[in-house]
Amino acid sequence: MKVPAGSDLLTLTAQAGNYIGLVIGTQDSQYGYIELKGGKTGVADAGGIYMYTGDDYNGTITYYLVEAYEDDLWIGSSANDATIIFADSNNTLTLKDIDLYLDSSGSIILEASEYVNFGGTLGSGGYGIRDNAGVMEKKISGGDWLPFGDFVDGGAGVTLKNESTATIDSAWHDLDVSAYVPVGTKAVGIRFSGVNTSAGPYVRCRKNGETGTVNNGELRIQVANIQNSGFALVAVDSNRVIEYYVQNTGTWSYLRIWLICWFA
Repeated sequence: MKVPAGSDLLTLTAQAGNYIGLVIGTQDSQYGYIELKGGKTGVADAGGIYMYTGDDYNGTITYYLVEAYEDDLWIGSSANDATIIFADSNNTLTLKDIDLYLDSSGSIILEASEYVNFGGTLGSGGYGIRDNAGVMEKKISGGDWLPFGDFVDGGAGVTLKNESTATIDSAWHDLDVSAYVPVGTKAVGIRFSGVNTSAGPYVRCRKNGETGTVNNGELRIQVANIQNSGFALVAVDSNRVIEYYVQNTGTWSYLRIWLICWFA
């Protein structure tokens, strides 16, 4: 077939209600072929490029297509109609196989319980964000899945130090809480309680490596031989370590440093 001399376009016109098909290749089961189709009146999918593989062409015909459908462009296979849909009417992009919907304002919709991963690992084993039955969770590389900005109750609490296990020497010491809180924890809730033979001594906690004079939580004994208690929110470092300090004044007949909660 040749384009007539002096023409820029070869026009094939079908009678009403019929397709026009331009076949490139052989219609057999070995080689497959490409068909350019268009022109059927009153049908939404009025034109497209249909690509048949040799193994698929068997009379029932499975094919892959790039197709104009109403005001949209569909790309996919006959098995699921389309994998990618560009919808001109509302400026959206839909990826059907992975249930992703992107609209013209930039909003993205994923199916429930899906992941958005970064790096090379997909799903729960990777890191990123996910929907866990309606609870949004995050995970850093090498960490655990944790709710966004969530408070986690420590239950009955964990005794980190008492009057026998604490180093009481008016100096700062490391206090590792990694056995009790997950990777990604930002801060821990610390409860203090103590009894001392003197008024005025104190116990403090702070983030590991912190040197600011006011960046710590403190319990100070107000009255000798009377139990005093308090609470502090203490940031943790990347290894989930904080520091504690117990002033060596008087005698601590009772001392407790408890971990009671943490924040992700």
